[in-house]
Amino acid sequence: MSTRSNIHFVDEHGIAANIYRHSDGYPGNVEEGQVLGGGVLGDLLKFFRKLKAEVPDNRLNSPEQLAAKYLVWQSQELTKYGRIYDPAEGPRDEDGRGPAHPLQFLGVSPCMQDHGDIEYVYEIDCDKQDREGFPVIRWASATPFLEIEPTEGDWTTVYLTGDPAKAA
Repeated sequence: MSTRSNIHFVDEHGIAANIYRHSDGYPGNVEEGQVLGGGVLGDLLKFFRKLKAEVPDNRLNSPEQLAAKYLVWQSQELTKYGRIYDPAEGPRDEDGRGPAHPLQFLGVSPCMQDHGDIEYVYEIDCDKQDREGFPVIRWASATPFLEIEPTEGDWTTVYLTGDPAKAA
């Protein structure tokens, strides 16, 4: 069974973009900027680092732009490892492993609202940064067919690099 999750990209106005992730939606484990276990937190740390290192205008503080960039990055990650859901779908690469086409992915998509069977929900707060300038993340466990929003006490706040940004 897949661990499904929704990732909200938020700012002071609320949720600006919502991405559904079909599998590997568990938090994982990140401490002091080190990925100790995969999951969403590990992927977000890799994504933020790649974005900051390779994209001068990375828009880490813009929820809509960041969500679009995450969707493209995550789709590339899904196709890179040959995740194909039906052998008859699409061309294979030279090793015969997986889809050679960058649009041959199913595991991530934009959505209007949270799916009813998610296990975790994440908020990427683009108004707050950690010491490397990455958005602050909050996550909460969600029960299947979540009918109410998690309360404030249900959230775990994560600074991927270990510390919040210093006040100016």
